[in-house]
Amino acid sequence: MPANLLSPSDPGTIVFPRPAVRRPVAAFTRHRPDPLTAAFIELVSRYLVVVPDHLPLPGEA
Repeated sequence: MPANLLSPSDPGTIVFPRPAVRRPVAAFTRHRPDPLTAAFIELVSRYLVVVPDHLPLPGEA
């Protein structure tokens, strides 16, 4: 289940796969991005969160 679907109150055990699952994230446009699209791409690249703060990082559990 994607980590962003879990809330801090969800019961259960968190298990991270070994080796870790990696997926590239891409954002593109056919033309030079307009200012809103460029700002979105900048925010995504700066603040992308793979593991939400309320979940332990692999090896911290």
